[in-house]
Amino acid sequence: GERGRQVDRFTAGRAGPGAIGRIERVGHQDRRFPPARPDIAGGSDCRKACDYMPVTSHPQASPCPGPPARGVLDTNVVLDWLWFDDPRVARLAAALQSGRLQWLATASMRRELECVLARLPQASATHTREQALTSFDARSTLVDVAPVFERLRCSDSDDQQFIDLAVASGAAWLISRKREKIRLARRASAFGLAIVTPERWASGAKKKKKK
Repeated sequence: GERGRQVDRFTAGRAGPGAIGRIERVGHQDRRFPPARPDIAGGSDCRKACDYMPVTSHPQASPCPGPPARGVLDTNVVLDWLWFDDPRVARLAAALQSGRLQWLATASMRRELECVLARLPQASATHTREQALTSFDARSTLVDVAPVFERLRCSDSDDQQFIDLAVASGAAWLISRKREKIRLARRASAFGLAIVTPERWASGAKKKKKK
């Protein structure tokens, strides 16, 4: 027989007594080809189109991924990624670029980034200001400003918008390096929000992947 291919016969009960079909084994996969069925109207030996389609012996269910988790990024983390190209945020950047993590932001957060970029020397960056803002627009999902969440107030009023958005949107993470936000991590957990550094986020994502 043909090398690497094994052909066996099987009886297809649904096609009637004595009907013979084929099983072709290619590698480790069986392909079943049903026998011809008698045509009811004319009694001729014909096949339907579906009879010519190979059917795997062990069909596998198609994966059905759920929606991506949501996260809010503090401006300092955005700068690490889009301005300094800091390797410590590489795992986070990969999740954002692949769509595994949805980055939520507001127009005011973009303006804050634009103001900070205007004050930073270009020599310290690996990207231009225009590139950083273009990447912000391409990777983030802009949403409306969230109302102030009084039960979780930050000592820095400029940072409150990040907390408000994370809580209102149901985000899983607020990723930041600022101590004012990190101090709220324990209280934030009561509202289903994890406030973590990029390294802590990457460590948690790595553990979940291993499971």
